[in-house]
Amino acid sequence: MGEDTEKKLKENPHVYVPANTPILYSDMAYITSTQSGIVVDFVQTDSLHNRLTVISRIGVSNEHAEALLKTITVKLIESKLNKSRKHKHKSKKH
Repeated sequence: MGEDTEKKLKENPHVYVPANTPILYSDMAYITSTQSGIVVDFVQTDSLHNRLTVISRIGVSNEHAEALLKTITVKLIESKLNKSRKHKHKSKKH
């Protein structure tokens, strides 16, 4: 990707998610790493057949993995704060 394209995407990102894109639930994730990046295998447990099934594999560079870690951390903190605010709001009503 050229510098101009990267600059345009950072300034005005457009994310297209097709309507038929499923959201998959994962019970766990296995992460493997190399010098150039990581691969995350998202897994569902199948207790009926006593096995684990990889439902999605995502590979990213180390740089993107670090950015993803930061973003996930921020989103988890936001989620906890929102949950706490909702709980406090409900408590005040009673």
